[in-house]
Amino acid sequence: MLGSALVVLAPSIMPGWALSSVLDGSSDRFRKALLAPALGLLLFYGISGTLVLLNLWSPMLLALSLLGLNAAAYRMIHQRHEVIAKRSRWQLLEAAMHGELSEETTSSSLSKEAEIQLEFQRNRPTWLFALSLFVASTALLSPILQ
Repeated sequence: MLGSALVVLAPSIMPGWALSSVLDGSSDRFRKALLAPALGLLLFYGISGTLVLLNLWSPMLLALSLLGLNAAAYRMIHQRHEVIAKRSRWQLLEAAMHGELSEETTSSSLSKEAEIQLEFQRNRPTWLFALSLFVASTALLSPILQ
């Protein structure tokens, strides 16, 4: 059971990471890591369901479509987007949080907001992450207990 969960989750992590980057561009790695498996499985089952509805489902076609999905996700993750435009206040805050300095971010209130947000991210308790990981893993441990 755990092996089959790994087989299903492994090819869906990278597409989930790419989709979480698109949907929640301002998120940090922690939030992307939490969103990636769920969004990846959503894409995985969405492609499988689409192939079933089109009457094209076969293990080979599913594997090829997942390979294509992972290739597109890899390209999306490693592609740089350089857009020079006037940034909104929210985008300026995100840029300041990630260490980007520009002539627009000289505002003291903006740098103070960025410091507060970074302090929240740095002081995130690791024991809470361990507890949530334990609670989530109980779903995978139930077949072992039977």
